[in-house]
Formats: sequence, structure tokens, C-alpha cells
Amino acid sequence: MANKYLSIDEWEFNKQHVQPANMKLDDGITSGNFISSESIVLAAGPASVGGPTFDPTELIPIGVTDGIQIAQNKNMLQLWEVGSRFPYFMPGRNFIQGSMGRVVFNGDSLLAALTRRNAVDGNDPQFEDNPPGGPLVDPTHQEGNFYLNLASDYFNHSFGLAAFFRDSEGDWVAGFYLENCFIQNHAMSLSAQQTVVMENVTIRISNIWPLSIEGLIS
Repeated sequence: MANKYLSIDEWEFNKQHVQPANMKLDDGITSGNFISSESIVLAAGPASVGGPTFDPTELIPIGVTDGIQIAQNKNMLQLWEVGSRFPYFMPGRNFIQGSMGRVVFNGDSLLAALTRRNAVDGNDPQFEDNPPGGPLVDPTHQEGNFYLNLASDYFNHSFGLAAFFRDSEGDWVAGFYLENCFIQNHAMSLSAQQTVVMENVTIRISNIWPLSIEGLIS
């Protein structure tokens, strides 16, 4: 995504935007190539990609997602010294967690969709003593699996989660990959007045890789 930043001596608040837009409409008015939720795709994949580039065909897109949140927190130690009012900051470890909501429909449930790559890789849950979805499990995922048993050993295997961004013109902008994700919490609520049923999960994440879109996706 091309950008041009103004220098301070070029800034004229009554004539232009601070950051010039990239798209010019038919009437001559410029409008930014903004990113909205409709031009972002989420996909599940292997636990680790091993770097900023990988084969995107390994990913399985996840639809019917209502929302996703990713938050990072870094421990910071603030120290002062005798003889000065200015502090020192010592950065510590980084903690990453996320949450995700999805509509329940006749297909893979949220837990099945996120971990589907594990089954593809041969970690077939139908052979486990404590399967994630009970005795009726479709290892091919052709009809969809409804996984709810978070106590299953199947969910002790990590997975990956990717997000790819396009702008309003359809151009690829950026992407990121969440590595070694584990589902920490799963919730579902039911009521007589609901139009749809929602699932929600909380995810712990070990690492975020920024993805290079150039050359990754044709």
C-alpha cells in the first residue's frame, strides 16, 4: 500500500488531509483506501510457520465469524534513582491473548474449525479415548464436526491462526500469523429469544509473525 507523508512545512490544514489519500473518485474528491472487516479473511493453519513467509495453501479459511480481538501486554518495570526525577523502563516478557466469536450453523463448530488442521495432519480425533465431539466424528470434515469437549486431549495440540487484509480497492495490504495457539476457554449461551446461537473462545498465543504479502499471494 503506497503512502506519502507530508513534511511539516508542506502542511496546510485548510487545503488538504494530513496524509494524502490514494484513491481519486470520478468527481475529483479523494478518498482513502480503507480496510474494513469485509476485506479481511481469517484462516486456521499449522501451529508454526517458521518465519515471515510460508505456503498459504496450508491454510483453511474460517467463515461466519462475528468478531475477533487480539491483545498484547508487556511487563514493564519502572525504576527511579536518587538524584533524578526521570525514570528508567525495563521491558519484560510479552503476553498475547485473543478472543473470537462465531455463529453456530450446520458445519464445523468453532472448536472444530480452529483445530481442523490438526485432523488434516493426521491427528485424527476419532481414535482417541476422549474425543472432542463424541462418537460421531467425521475425520474428513465433509459434513462438519461439532466439537465441544475442551477436556479432550485433542485440544492439547496447538494450532495457528492467520489474518489477511485487503483495502477497499481489493489490493493486498498486510497479514499476520498467530503461532502456537491454545484454546483456554469456550462458552456458548442459549435462550428462547435468540435468533442465532453464538460460540466464543479465548485463546492464548505464543507469538505473532507479520506476513509479507508480496510474493506470498498471487
